[in-house]
Amino acid sequence: MKITWTDRNGNEITGRIDAALWPYVKALGVDKAARFFIRFGGSYIYIGRKRANGTSEVAAVLGPVASQQLIESGVGPGSVRVPLANGFPARYLRSRGRTVNQICRAVRCTDVQVRGLLKADHARRDASIRMEAKRRETYLADAELLASLPQALTQPQGPQP
Repeated sequence: MKITWTDRNGNEITGRIDAALWPYVKALGVDKAARFFIRFGGSYIYIGRKRANGTSEVAAVLGPVASQQLIESGVGPGSVRVPLANGFPARYLRSRGRTVNQICRAVRCTDVQVRGLLKADHARRDASIRMEAKRRETYLADAELLASLPQALTQPQGPQP
């Protein structure tokens, strides 16, 4: 799924969002969802059934209305494991003008991982396709080498059953 938001200069940014994150982004909006994933990503949270439940950590950070919106979108109520989702907050923070080092600290990743997360979707896909092609070439070269060996080397040794 794709979503569009504006950066600090007013330019529209379009990015792919994993399907597991979509209910959160739909319920909370882009800004609150990014804050939510930075704060709770990778952990269990409890979302209370009552809208006025201001004692939960989710309600304390995002407000009781956000808790209710999560329940209405199909996330919760009860204990829920929040996806780690480092890619979405990293891209969001970059669109807000944050540096790679600031993003590293926010999403708890190395600078190399953050640079990888910030690559365009098509660049990541092309790199994956190139790696797969290289792997296939290696397998083909190994198969050709085996085919060129004498039969005595490629046949199993010892008595045949």
